[in-house]
Amino acid sequence: MTLAQKLPYETYVVEHKLKMSGFNYFIKVAQADLYTHSNLVAYWSMNELSGATAFDYSGNGHHATLKPTYPSDCPRRDDSFKKSYGKALHFDGNDYLQTPSFAIPNTGILTIEA
Repeated sequence: MTLAQKLPYETYVVEHKLKMSGFNYFIKVAQADLYTHSNLVAYWSMNELSGATAFDYSGNGHHATLKPTYPSDCPRRDDSFKKSYGKALHFDGNDYLQTPSFAIPNTGILTIEA
């Protein structure tokens, strides 16, 4: 970020006497609105407790459906290593998520993680 982009966060922290840096405040704000602050296209946590949908938490509405057929033949929900993380989808090689078509911005950089 440029100095001009950092200034509002630094100013807010000082004015409100927060015990954090301007950068830490920026991270807090950015995590509440990932789409605006990270150009995130889609984010599926895949830890819902039930249902046929993996919700898109990026704010773009690109929800995915567990496939091929829910509930009999699709990724099953297993307990995560830590119960506080919720469930985790287990793919057996035949399972997948079907997403709606959406454009991916042509920024020259693309990261896909699973």
